Amino acid sequence: MFEGKRVLSFLLFLLLHGDGGYSQNASEAWIPERCRYLKESGELMHQQCRGKYPLVAYTKFRDTFMKQTDRMAIFMPASALYVMAALKESELHECDSIQLIEVNKYVCWHGVGGKRTVKLKSAKIFCFPFHVQLPDDLMHECVLDRDGVSDSELEQLVLRTKWGIIHYVFDNDSAMQYWRTQESCILQTILMIALLLLY
Repeated sequence: MFEGKRVLSFLLFLLLHGDGGYSQNASEAWIPERCRYLKESGELMHQQCRGKYPLVAYTKFRDTFMKQTDRMAIFMPASALYVMAALKESELHECDSIQLIEVNKYVCWHGVGGKRTVKLKSAKIFCFPFHVQLPDDLMHECVLDRDGVSDSELEQLVLRTKWGIIHYVFDNDSAMQYWRTQESCILQTILMIALLLLY
């Protein structure tokens, strides 16, 4: 019985304190611990490629937030320590370089010297303290579609990154409703597992 209660407490902790930072508006914006370096370093991330979310990624990763018609952009800092995949259509895709302020707020640089603040209606960010494959595949497909070549310098550069970041934008009601429904299903599943462990 005691073991079951411990497991229930742990599962609820995971649900409430996950690795993803989520924001519906500026007052609710928060940055997960694993993503704090993005804000603290003040490092600019430069857009490397943008395009359509590729079929190969859709098939391989089965990301329930993404559709084949969605757009994406890939950003990396000059240090090339990490790579960020900015998924789903957003104003970030129009920026040459970005700097994170909050999960849903960025400074956006255009061309020579022009900059503005981009405020997203709602966004979610996941920062992994290790290399992840999704940005590798996205960069490969994006460069292949844009330049008609593979095994480019950009592809080699993203393969050497140490950390991966996935950023989603949910600026339409259907995406938000889907996220809330999915969040509710996760909670119900965790509670069912916990109850099974208790009895």
